[in-house]
Amino acid sequence: MKFTYIASNKAGIKSQGEVDALNQSDALLVLKGQGVIPTQLQVKRVESQLRIQKGFSRAQMAIFIRELSILLKAGVPLAEAISSMQRTHSITEAGQVAERINNKLLSGSKLSHAMEQSGANWPAYLLQLTSAGEMTGHLAKALAHAADQMDYQEKIAGEIKSALIYPAVLLSSGVLATLTIFIMVVPKFANLLKNGRVQLPDISIWVLKSGLFVKQNLPLLSLLGLFVIFFLVYLFSNANFRKALPNYAEGLPLLGSWIRQTEIARWASMLQVLLENKVPLVSALELAQTGVGLQGFQRALGLVISDIRAGISLSAALEKHATVTPMAINLISVGERSGDLPATLKTISELYITAGRERMKRFLILLEPLTILLMGSTIGFIMIAIMLAITSLSNVSL
Repeated sequence: MKFTYIASNKAGIKSQGEVDALNQSDALLVLKGQGVIPTQLQVKRVESQLRIQKGFSRAQMAIFIRELSILLKAGVPLAEAISSMQRTHSITEAGQVAERINNKLLSGSKLSHAMEQSGANWPAYLLQLTSAGEMTGHLAKALAHAADQMDYQEKIAGEIKSALIYPAVLLSSGVLATLTIFIMVVPKFANLLKNGRVQLPDISIWVLKSGLFVKQNLPLLSLLGLFVIFFLVYLFSNANFRKALPNYAEGLPLLGSWIRQTEIARWASMLQVLLENKVPLVSALELAQTGVGLQGFQRALGLVISDIRAGISLSAALEKHATVTPMAINLISVGERSGDLPATLKTISELYITAGRERMKRFLILLEPLTILLMGSTIGFIMIAIMLAITSLSNVSL
C-alpha cells in the first residue's frame, strides 16, 4: 500500500513523497527510520479507489459494525481489526471510514470519539453503546447489540417497502391499462360526437371527449407524467420528506395504527439494548427518543423524560402521558419492580412487532382487493360508456 507524506527533518527542512508500507503504523516507522517526522500521512488514491460507493447507508453501517464486533470477539486487538477492515474494504466507503477511524485511533482517541469524527452519519445510540462498551470492557458485545438494532431497523423499513410493492404494481398496471384504452380504443368512437342525429348518454360524451383530449395532447400529457414521476422520485429521495411522511400516514385507518405500533416496538427494542449495556435510564430514554420518527410520540416521550427527572417512575410517566398501551405499562411496571426492565422491554417489542405484522396483513388483505376493485371499476366505466354510445346508434332520429 502506498502512502503520501509531508514531513520535516531535525533541521526543519520540509519534504514530501511516497512510501510503501502495510499500514499507517508501518509507514510511520519507515519515515522515522529515514530521520523525518511526518506532519501529514495518508493513503495514496489510485483511479480504482476513486470509484467509491456514494454514501454510507445504514445497511452498510450494520455490516461494518457486525464485522468489527466479530473481530473483537475473536480476540483481535482494536487497532489491528480496524487496519484489517481498512485493507479489506480499501476501495469502498467503508474502507475510507475505517481509515479515518484508524487515523484517530493512532493519535490516541477512543473508538467512540474516532467514529464520531469519521464523517459517517452513525446513529446516536451506536456512539453511546460504543462508549458504554469501552467503559464496561464489553466493547464486542455492545457493538454486536448495536448491529442487531441496526439490522432490526432495516428489517422494519424493508417490511414496509415490501408491503406496498404489490399494491403499487396493481395500481400502475391499472393506470397503464386505462391510458391504453383512452389512447387506442376510445378515439375510434370519437366520430359519434360529430353525428348530430345520435343522442349519446352523458357518460359516453364525457368518456369520448376525454379519450379524444388525451390522444390530441399526448406529448404534453407524457411530459406532465414524466414531471410527476421525477417529482415523486425527488420527494421520496429527500430525507426530510421521508421522515415527515409517517406523521401524515399516522392518521390513516389501519395503516396509522400499524405505523404507531412499529414505532413503539422500535423504541422499546432500542431502549432495551441501551439499558442492557449499562447506559443510564435518562440517557437511554433520550437516545431512544432520537430514533422515533413520529412527532407526537416523540413529544410525549420528551414529557416522560421530564417527569422521570422529577422523580416519577417510567411506568407512571408513560401512563400519565398515554404513550403506550396499558399492557405495555403493566409489563414495564413489573420490570421496574423485578429489576429486569430490559427483559420486559424485549417482550413489549416482540408483542408490538407481532401485532404490527398482523395489522399489516389485514391492511394488505383490504388494500389489494380495493386496488383491483378501483381499477376494474374505472375500466368497466369506460367500457360501459362505449357500449352505451354504440347502442345509441339504434336510436338514430330520422
